[in-house]
Amino acid sequence: MPSLLRLGSSCAVLLTALGRAAAASAAAAAHASSAGAVEGTPPSSSDDGKKNEAHLSELFYTSAQVGVQYVGLEQLHLTKELFPSTVRTVDVGPEFGVAAGIRLVFVTLGARFQYGAFRDWDLWSLGAETALRVPLGSLEPYLMLGAGYARLGRVQSSSMRVHAQGYNVRLGLGADYYFTHMFSLGAGLSGELIGLTRPGVDLNRSTGSVNQDVYQLDGSALGIALTGALAVGFHL
Repeated sequence: MPSLLRLGSSCAVLLTALGRAAAASAAAAAHASSAGAVEGTPPSSSDDGKKNEAHLSELFYTSAQVGVQYVGLEQLHLTKELFPSTVRTVDVGPEFGVAAGIRLVFVTLGARFQYGAFRDWDLWSLGAETALRVPLGSLEPYLMLGAGYARLGRVQSSSMRVHAQGYNVRLGLGADYYFTHMFSLGAGLSGELIGLTRPGVDLNRSTGSVNQDVYQLDGSALGIALTGALAVGFHL
């Protein structure tokens, strides 16, 4: 009988020791798991939600862009030549632009100025635009539509002052990446229609040159422009 009591007491001690060891092992595993979650777990969906809220609370924005632009002034329709044959009507050149406006949740409304420098002429436009934006955390894709006034600046190889002006309609898409709620970098592509007219000059001012005398008649054409640009934005 005493031996049975001793055996039972030994078993109880052994079970107690095993229980304590198991509890310590479980606690260590739980601590390691929580530490790994803190160090290696990607940001939770709540972080993306906070970033989206920051975008949606935006009220004003401004941006500057630089890119490359292809322009064909007479690509779609030609009623009468805008320029004599000595002046290029198709060219590729650098493009610069600035924009500013307001934001209403998913929609932006603003104004944009663009300037393109080409070998025989300059092209600039000023117009209004609107964009639909989709916040996806730090990344924000958008679809944009704009329209406004377009005009040619200097015209090379012309001894007379040439006025060619009209309108443009632009459709574009792109995406901005927000590094902070106030600063973003983005890229975009756009295509536009450009309609230009040029009034003729006084016939009494004929130069005797076939090329220059093209300017005596009114000119009108419908062209296209394709632009790829990088932009930096500031948001409030």
